[in-house]
Amino acid sequence: MKKKTKILISVLIIVVLLIIGSSIWWLTPKNFLGNVNPTEIASIEVFNGSDGNRFVLSDKDDINALTEYISAVSMKRHSISTGLGTTYNLRFLNEQGKELDSFIIMNKNFIRQGFIFYKCNGELKQAEDYLIEFERERFPDTE
Repeated sequence: MKKKTKILISVLIIVVLLIIGSSIWWLTPKNFLGNVNPTEIASIEVFNGSDGNRFVLSDKDDINALTEYISAVSMKRHSISTGLGTTYNLRFLNEQGKELDSFIIMNKNFIRQGFIFYKCNGELKQAEDYLIEFERERFPDTE
């Protein structure tokens, strides 16, 4: 076999393997906070991009409830994010202030992390409702 043919076959095999690997990665469901133990989380910084409110959840019961609502939901990669708009931007921090995880809950169906939208079928409603109620308690003028 000629050297050019061997190189072409090698390149084709690499491309096929990359496509297969990328497809498996894309189709594999993701559970946010699945690798984070809730006891490691000391606080959750929340920024609501819709109204500009910022608040921190530091009570262990609040942290456990919110992380339980989020980690129980299996998300599927949906599309590439344009990076526009935020709703609840969450940063999960440990005692030293190191970020353990961060992502944006767009609504009850979508999370955005980095440049990817993840989708579920409304299972984030409890987490979204929890954040809405927590925010209303701290900012009564919020709609």
